[in-house]
Amino acid sequence: LGDRAAAGEVLAQATALHPQNAELRYMLMEHRLKCRDYGGGFDLFEARWGTRLAGTGVRLPTDRRWDGTPFTGRLLVRAEQGIGDELLYSSLFTDLLARHADTLIDCDPRLLPLFSRSFPAATFIARTTPEDDPRRSGYARQCIAGDLCRWLRRSEADFPTRAGWLQPDPQRRDALRAQYRERHGNALRVGLSWRSKRPVDGDAKSLALEQLLQLLQLPGVVFFNLQYGDVAADIAALRAAHGIEVQVEPTVDPTDDLDGLAAQVAALDLVVSTSNS
Repeated sequence: LGDRAAAGEVLAQATALHPQNAELRYMLMEHRLKCRDYGGGFDLFEARWGTRLAGTGVRLPTDRRWDGTPFTGRLLVRAEQGIGDELLYSSLFTDLLARHADTLIDCDPRLLPLFSRSFPAATFIARTTPEDDPRRSGYARQCIAGDLCRWLRRSEADFPTRAGWLQPDPQRRDALRAQYRERHGNALRVGLSWRSKRPVDGDAKSLALEQLLQLLQLPGVVFFNLQYGDVAADIAALRAAHGIEVQVEPTVDPTDDLDGLAAQVAALDLVVSTSNS
């Protein structure tokens, strides 16, 4: 009904009556964030681990957990959830490193080159690295990436204004940009991504290319595939039905070459995407 104040009261009463219900705490967390009560919302963010949204294969810290206060020694930040979440939480790394320089961050192996270039002050390690690997030892505190929100985003003033935080490979970016300019002239270069493969809500976050037809028929625009996975049939069906060609970059695999994908995105003018990584 749009009555956020009443909704907050009801959710607070419900969570008080059922303090062990993670779904209720998660709903209250979302409500507080929507009301821009970032501190109150992120204080409840840990409820995500008791809901259907919890990721698989996440190693939740059980000891030496960081509570946001200053300390001496190395901080280990553990990745959580999927690629999209890792990219989202990487927006916190610059502020984290300003607060605590001695930081080891684990991430999906596909993100190692992009993250290492973007945050040279940090040390990165593949999240697939075994726990007994010597490179993981010696940390004084640890936390999971999403918990950084609780310490670094307490109020609206804590959200910095910046154009971006990821640095693509400049050589690959410039080479692709020059190639596209030579091939397509001054046409507007637009990247497309239209599908999510999340098992929980992927269908609700996906479109068919046919649904973008009004956009795809605009003159003076060249469209490029940024969609991960096997979408050759989607592209072929669009070509057969409407004569529209979505360009596929043969030097970039959108699933495994995420550093190349970042360079390709930076070489384009615009991106049109559904909600995916």
